[in-house]
Amino acid sequence: MKMKPLRQQDYTMKLVKDLGMQPVPSGTRSARYALFECQSCYTPFKVRCGSTKSKQQVSCIACTKSETQYYKHPLYAIWNGIRQRCYNKKRKDYSKYGGKGVTMSKEFKNSSTTFIEFCLSNGWEQGLEIDKDKKI
Repeated sequence: MKMKPLRQQDYTMKLVKDLGMQPVPSGTRSARYALFECQSCYTPFKVRCGSTKSKQQVSCIACTKSETQYYKHPLYAIWNGIRQRCYNKKRKDYSKYGGKGVTMSKEFKNSSTTFIEFCLSNGWEQGLEIDKDKKI
């Protein structure tokens, strides 16, 4: 069976090489894999292709773990909520945000740490709200 070529525009990360069908480590089935470049450390790493998650992934496991150092911080939930409203078409409130063209900056979309550190360095504290501007 001939596979369709992987398209760079379908992935957030830089596609380095299509590795084709390979056995899945946890079973007897096969899945398509590719090498992608981590946007944080620029190291190539192997990813199972095809799922929405792999298309939106931006970093390797090591960088993802370091990126989520703030996962218990209240701003992490705010960051995740904003990202979901802007990019998750299954959310009931997507039509009010992503459906109207509201997006996050690339730096904030790809990094909770960048978002949280920006908020903290600009005076955010518990009790304050973060609101979107009107779409320009």
